[in-house]
Amino acid sequence: MGFKDKFKHTTTVNELCNTENMEFKKLSDFIGKRVRLWGFFYTESKFGKQVVAVTNNCLVNLPKRAVEDFESLTDDEIEEVKNGGMILTNIREFNSKSGQTVVYEYDDTDNYTVYDDETAESVFKK
Repeated sequence: MGFKDKFKHTTTVNELCNTENMEFKKLSDFIGKRVRLWGFFYTESKFGKQVVAVTNNCLVNLPKRAVEDFESLTDDEIEEVKNGGMILTNIREFNSKSGQTVVYEYDDTDNYTVYDDETAESVFKK
């Protein structure tokens, strides 16, 4: 294995998306809504590794439990996320043993016609 393969960097955010000036929002801000993803990246904090979801106009910190899900994505699935193919849906509050939390489900945008005419170009080239 050469160094090129060893240090292969996978881009996980749509290349048209500039996250530099995006604000962070809490997942709880989206309760009852659907959130389309255009990518994701990881951050390290005092809580450990976390996933940050890139949406149309903001960055959303996902719960630590999302790390394993996103790390399991194949290269093809990462490309699908970058092309707007994943949404977070059924976002709601949930009372767990450790307290109140926000839960969600993953789904494909193919299941929601509301997104059919939205492309990365139409979202980020405004």
